[in-house]
Amino acid sequence: MSTTKPEQATIKPPPSDAPLSALEIVRFLDEFPGASSSYPFGPGAQVWKVRGKMFALVPDDVDPPTISVKCDPELAIELRSEFPSNVSGAYHMNKKHWNSVISDAHVPGYELEDWMGHSYDLVVASLPKGDRIALIGPATDWQRMRDKRQRSVSESQHEDLD
Repeated sequence: MSTTKPEQATIKPPPSDAPLSALEIVRFLDEFPGASSSYPFGPGAQVWKVRGKMFALVPDDVDPPTISVKCDPELAIELRSEFPSNVSGAYHMNKKHWNSVISDAHVPGYELEDWMGHSYDLVVASLPKGDRIALIGPATDWQRMRDKRQRSVSESQHEDLD
């Protein structure tokens, strides 16, 4: 008589509420398809671009870590209202389209990841169609990760209601 072990359910950790470290921010930005970083403004401010268009700026050696991201103008205003001590118009940038975010305990890591993804999306959407298709194809890994994370958040919120 053979016995088989029942399959154990995989328990997925919920998205992290912990703030992102500078290293986590850099690693996340580096994962976007076609993303490259450089120091076009000189030392001290690392810039991420896709196809030559900037989507993020991270000052070096700032504690807590700070990042400037491109943002839909209406969302930019919403985020500044929701996180007044952490989100503001980005320094030396068009404040209508750019937010500066301080990554600390007031900004959950998954939120900041979404904002970085939103910034990338805005820039990619502005690229010529051929460049967009060549760059991201049907669905990128980070989009799948974002979708999976959003489903996990929805499921955990649903469980909280039960």
